[in-house]
Amino acid sequence: MEFSFDHLVHFVQNPQEAVEEMKSIGLHAFVGGNHEKWGTYNSLAYFGLSYIEFLGIRDRVKAEEAALHHDLTNQAINLLPTIQGFNRIALRTNQIEEVAEKARILGFNIDGPVEGTRTRDDGVTIRWKMLFIKHEQTELPFPFIIQWDQSDEERRLDLKEKINGHSIGRVKIQDLVFAVWDLERQTEKWSRFFGLKKSSPYVDEELKATCIQLSLGGGNLTFASPSGDGFLSDYLNQRGEGPFLLRLQGEQSIPAQKILGSYFQVIGQG
Repeated sequence: MEFSFDHLVHFVQNPQEAVEEMKSIGLHAFVGGNHEKWGTYNSLAYFGLSYIEFLGIRDRVKAEEAALHHDLTNQAINLLPTIQGFNRIALRTNQIEEVAEKARILGFNIDGPVEGTRTRDDGVTIRWKMLFIKHEQTELPFPFIIQWDQSDEERRLDLKEKINGHSIGRVKIQDLVFAVWDLERQTEKWSRFFGLKKSSPYVDEELKATCIQLSLGGGNLTFASPSGDGFLSDYLNQRGEGPFLLRLQGEQSIPAQKILGSYFQVIGQG
């Protein structure tokens, strides 16, 4: 099975506010649309086919109904409006049924694959399938799996005017950093299930952490465990395990800064 980084879900109170926050650091985001059956809505920022989804609750009554059978909406209901920030990532595949079967064989409970749709402002309806692999609530959740109705090339053509429209120039995702307590356990679990190449442990002086990286097309996954006091250890103590820093590669540098509950950084390559 092959996987790529598809998108990072960032829970926000107001997706339109996220558009303005991204603009303030030179990144282009735009209003996406509504998920009618889930009571949610979003705005989006693309970096190639990898993107951030700023997800908010539009209709809380409908979202509470959807939360009974949709894991991501359930998480949104539990956290919003109090806690904003990165929550979950989606991995893209063309083999979602095979992923579901593997999860069943290994004894995981799953939700899906379920059909998803979103109607854009231009009236076009986007379609996909989603699969959630369930964990105990104390566990760092696995990514959820997405399979788009369109091919990568069709989506790239459809999105050509929205991909890399950033005022700071061309930008791509370098890696998404996860704050974790047990580095070896988490990376071994994710590496084994998704078949991702795992690096040797290394020290990140800026994060004051020991790290292991999993190689993934569209954006690598870096797991970091604190080795001293700093914003990584502060985040873990306050929020627990999860994605906390998105590092982007661009033509100019932007220091790590907290935006709507999580950290963004642009590393210049000029």
